[in-house]
Amino acid sequence: MAAVLTEWSDCASCHWRNPALPPESTLRENISSIVRAFLGPRHTWSYARNAIRLSQDFDARLDDLFSRVSEDTQNCDERPVFIFSAGWRSGSTLLQRMLMQNNENIVMWGEPFHLCHIFDGLANQFSAFTPEWPDASSFLRGRDRSSLSDQWVANLYPDVDDLIRAHREFLHALFVEPAVRVGASLWGVKVVRLSITHAKYLKKLYPRSKSIFLCRDPVHSYASYRKVFDAWFERWPDKVVATPYAFGKHWARLTEGFLAGYRAVEGVFVRYEDLDIAEHVERLSEYLGWQVSQASSMTRIVDGGAGKVGQPEATVPYLEKKIIRSVTSRVRRLVRYAD
Repeated sequence: MAAVLTEWSDCASCHWRNPALPPESTLRENISSIVRAFLGPRHTWSYARNAIRLSQDFDARLDDLFSRVSEDTQNCDERPVFIFSAGWRSGSTLLQRMLMQNNENIVMWGEPFHLCHIFDGLANQFSAFTPEWPDASSFLRGRDRSSLSDQWVANLYPDVDDLIRAHREFLHALFVEPAVRVGASLWGVKVVRLSITHAKYLKKLYPRSKSIFLCRDPVHSYASYRKVFDAWFERWPDKVVATPYAFGKHWARLTEGFLAGYRAVEGVFVRYEDLDIAEHVERLSEYLGWQVSQASSMTRIVDGGAGKVGQPEATVPYLEKKIIRSVTSRVRRLVRYAD
């Protein structure tokens, strides 16, 4: 016991030596070494926290990126049409068909390869750009190409303009070329999972694009969803939407983002309940530049879809309805849905 007390006394006075460490190490140095071994350097975590904070401001990151892009590359003549729906069973497929009925020149793709998160992967690439990164010295432009082997090339990047063109060329090969093969000259995409962030990304890529933001009363859309639900994902494979709470949170997040940002992308916001009202459909027609059909003129397709506008939905059990209304109440009021 005396020996133990002596050892702790030495430790407290910073004279205790750990035989596994160099003889000159103090207690403070020992603790610092242990902390670093398990947690890493303090400045690394500070850098990581700052990186997370910066990446969450996607609007600023888009501005930082496109401030480096040449005017020629920023301009793009393609005019795709995007339908952003606040979740499932909101009439997005009906609207998709309405847009194509009187315009044989457009193919509106429906949730293409949605489990692959194509747009998420593309948009996330832009969230890394800041005024400091990438450093100008990382780019090939301005370097003497004949002496690259004598230069520091650990980070050697093509130009930012090339990154933008690569994004457009990927989407061109995926969406435009198949549409052209069947005789179409326009293309569009309908999605039910993507947010206003994705809309802003696509607007930067295609400044002349059109974006329509759609929502439906979440109680009614959930009633339809509940009848046909199998295993639908907000994000595959780890975010399945299996409860009214998850469904309502998804709806509220998307709808609130649409309301806050649709004007920033020069878009149009419309409710499913208004797709058979002439003035609202005419507004879509004027926005797109061709006559859009009203919902009631569309042939009913029996596929478990959202059904005709105004058609009553199946009854939602009391508890599930209360959960949906509780989760979405604030945003529902913004969209003028009554309880």
